[in-house]
Amino acid sequence: MRRVFQILLAFAATVLLCGAALAQDRVVYHIDDAAAQATKGLRNIRNHLDVAPDTKITVVTHANGVDFLMEGAKDAKDANIDYGSLVSALKARGVAFEICEITLRNRNLKKEQFTMDATFTHAGSRTALLGTNPSAALVTLMSNEKQVTANTPPAFLVHTTNDGTVPVKNSQVFSDSCQKKGVPHKLLIYPAGNHGFGLADGKDGAPNYTTPPNDIIHWPDSAKAWLQGLGMLTATTTILPQSHSNFLTPMNASLKNQDALDLLGRESELPHGRALKVLPVETNPKQH
Repeated sequence: MRRVFQILLAFAATVLLCGAALAQDRVVYHIDDAAAQATKGLRNIRNHLDVAPDTKITVVTHANGVDFLMEGAKDAKDANIDYGSLVSALKARGVAFEICEITLRNRNLKKEQFTMDATFTHAGSRTALLGTNPSAALVTLMSNEKQVTANTPPAFLVHTTNDGTVPVKNSQVFSDSCQKKGVPHKLLIYPAGNHGFGLADGKDGAPNYTTPPNDIIHWPDSAKAWLQGLGMLTATTTILPQSHSNFLTPMNASLKNQDALDLLGRESELPHGRALKVLPVETNPKQH
């Protein structure tokens, strides 16, 4: 369940970033921490292309995210994972890999240190999505804050002030547009934290942001409380006939607090898991 929630988060973030661009089959992946993101990111891209092979994917790397594109780079946790061959295979499927030249200058790196499968750029996702000379109409269409209407779904936004990939202003202006249109929304801004922090709990490659001022780990609890306040998260009931009661193991039958998952799919001490109701088997079922 936790993995499913992480995937949903990643998908939701992609939709928010790309908006109408998905209809144009153009998607941008950002990587700013190779150790935490590269292996999983490349795997996600392969899966993405398996499902939608015509998608135009650009991988924009900066900060420590450029490291996996260096010649001879391997996964620090598994030396059998050679990034060069994975990148070459994806490039052959049409994926573009871009390295931020500002990162090279700041880290005193040279272009010769990187694989020839990558290119170097000063621009980021805006150019990757819109091209070098987009029309004013396309820029407006791709500006999320300009697409907010009274019918826009409720929005929960989490950002950090020092996000080096997406400026915090993007979330702020979107929040302002929601306020003007009367759209339920909540904006959380933390003082520090890298882009793509996920659940921020130190698990499965996520950074460990558990203590102030980087206590980003609490954002899922804020999201849960907000969604509950909107009436969007409620306990669910699975109705089973008695003939299927063997499905009820001691764990899910007793629904002890420590056995339940909370409404966001995480292990929890709160009894927010799925409720089960068993119906008696009809001895003389009616004919329909």
